[in-house]
Amino acid sequence: MQGLMAGIPWTATDLTLPQDLASILLTEEYRAAEMKRSEYQTANAKSQVLTGGTYHYLHWEQPQLVVAAIQQLMALCQIGLIGLKMEHLK
Repeated sequence: MQGLMAGIPWTATDLTLPQDLASILLTEEYRAAEMKRSEYQTANAKSQVLTGGTYHYLHWEQPQLVVAAIQQLMALCQIGLIGLKMEHLK
């Protein structure tokens, strides 16, 4: 079964991001270590885990953190550092 992430070829047995793709994970403080071990954390030097809030709806509690993360990813895209390559979109 194919995944839905912008054409990145995920399957039911391979739920990992390409390791050269930058990722920014937003989570509560107590889940930071878990997120660093997750399939969403990549080896890209620009990848990071940002923490804030006290419950699952981080975007309600810390909207400025979410906006900053989105802006950071957009900036990486604009200067070509995000690691997204055409083969990721096939």
